[in-house]
Amino acid sequence: MMISEQYRAVFLSMPKAGTHSMYYFLNEAYKFVRYAKRGPTVDLSANPYHWYVIPDEFKAFMRFTTCRNPFARAVGAWWTTRGGEMGAPAEFKDHVRWAITARPGYGAFQKQSYYLDLCEPGYILRCESLDADFAVLPFCNGATPEIPRVHSFAHERQPWPLYYDHATADVVREYYAEDFERLGYSTELDYELAETVI
Repeated sequence: MMISEQYRAVFLSMPKAGTHSMYYFLNEAYKFVRYAKRGPTVDLSANPYHWYVIPDEFKAFMRFTTCRNPFARAVGAWWTTRGGEMGAPAEFKDHVRWAITARPGYGAFQKQSYYLDLCEPGYILRCESLDADFAVLPFCNGATPEIPRVHSFAHERQPWPLYYDHATADVVREYYAEDFERLGYSTELDYELAETVI
């Protein structure tokens, strides 16, 4: 979570949806302050990395968050957690089934709808159109920024649709059905968006 008293705004981070980029940009460009469990901190990597308990004095502030195509987000979640937990399969198709069917709610694979219910944001910025979506925030005054893509692994892996077979896509569609509907993403694998995500 990051807070700006000047702009009366709270950014609530969505796991695997551009958090590193947003933390860096909001701090550099708008002097937002990072908040974690013990309050404000200058450490942008402080734990818990995602924190949603807004201090009482800031609860009336405008809230915004990010979101990401569930297909792409599942690949991102696997890429950064593969091999990180004992017993977790290394290959994407096996890992995503393990995370979604055997460990529902597992870490980075948690549904975005869960976090939206925690955040209750007034604005949701899509990773796929992050710069343009950011420009609609009241404190941005319509200017379209160029938000640096920090901690991106897109250059290290294949375009995310290539990791899917029909069966794995069906598993993701079913598990993230609410995310697809609530956030307005297509349930078809979109190759045009494959290279645009964080």
